[in-house]
Amino acid sequence: MLEKTLTAGGVDLAYRMAGEGPAVICIQGVGVIGHGWSPQAEALAGRHQVITFDNRGIGRSGAGAPPLTIEAMASDVLAIMDAERIERAHVIGHSLGGLVAQQVALAARQRVRSLALLCTFADGAAPGKLSLRMAVLGLRARVGSRAMRRNGMIRMIMPPEYLR
Repeated sequence: MLEKTLTAGGVDLAYRMAGEGPAVICIQGVGVIGHGWSPQAEALAGRHQVITFDNRGIGRSGAGAPPLTIEAMASDVLAIMDAERIERAHVIGHSLGGLVAQQVALAARQRVRSLALLCTFADGAAPGKLSLRMAVLGLRARVGSRAMRRNGMIRMIMPPEYLR
């Protein structure tokens, strides 16, 4: 996988490319580096040019000046496409990356060949509201043994009725 960096909107963005063919851009969710797409990138690289990247403030990408917006993150995707001379791409977004992918499609519809939204939502405001419960569960998903972190994540994303 070829590792690259570009500066867009005053922010250094780290990204990776693998394979040849129609472009696929994978946009990760909150707190996950672009390498989180490695299994999918490896599977797709035989038929596609796969691009993964670290969102602003994650991994090797710079944070930039606040506030961090979905629009700025979508501009980052388009900047990577511009740098690589990609006219159209399949765009995949997971969680927060789904919001970014939607904004890319809204801002530059002609550049999106297809749109895949994975475990995401249409509006970032509602799930983004911090509550004591979500803060505690978020902490549990990041601290402790692997089993404890997994349990914290499951409790954060699954409704209580399902867990019973």
